[in-house]
Amino acid sequence: MLNINNAEYFVNLHSSIDKFVKKYPSRLKERFIIGKEDVKKDGDYLQLPLYMAMFL
Repeated sequence: MLNINNAEYFVNLHSSIDKFVKKYPSRLKERFIIGKEDVKKDGDYLQLPLYMAMFL
């Protein structure tokens, strides 16, 4: 699942991904959030800067 985020902080902004995971848990292996920040791991989410999206 991929979420493109425009906010400075993505804490609690990934509720749409959480709802999707609850509905279809077997369809997701990894969760990515594309934002302006550097690479960061937050629980089940991996935040990547926009320029790294081409490697997904």
